[in-house]
Amino acid sequence: FMPGFAMGMAASTLTSQYLGLGDPDRATRATKLCWLVSATVMGLMGALFWFIPEQLVSLVTNEASLIEMTPTLLRICAPVQVFLATAMVLSTAMRGAGATRSTLLVSGTSTWLVRLPMAIVMGSLWGLNGVWVAMGIELVVRGVAFWALFKRGKWAEVAV
Repeated sequence: FMPGFAMGMAASTLTSQYLGLGDPDRATRATKLCWLVSATVMGLMGALFWFIPEQLVSLVTNEASLIEMTPTLLRICAPVQVFLATAMVLSTAMRGAGATRSTLLVSGTSTWLVRLPMAIVMGSLWGLNGVWVAMGIELVVRGVAFWALFKRGKWAEVAV
């Protein structure tokens, strides 16, 4: 999560500064650059989650049950990392621009209407793996929604 949080804060700061200067194009470029850095790093981490999950888990624990269970969870969340980076950076940048209502609506709607119901259903069917799959699907929905909201561009008009 750290690259997403860090680049999100950078995007928020740069967005608010550039919009304050009346330069929405630079705000957009800065946000895209922060997204690219975050998506690249988190995408590479997702590749590590996929290809060497056992080794990663072994770095932080020697508990046999965790070493057995956690690699599957890392592989479930591996393909979602770029979508998570997208949601983190774009939502934070848009909040920095003052578009707090739309970011709240997207996050709240995806959490309450996608993640929670799917986690209940999929968790009851497939246990912990089902909950993680539901979370992954919701993060894809959230990332795509924030990308669409960002591309629409209304967020850059809020603080101007």
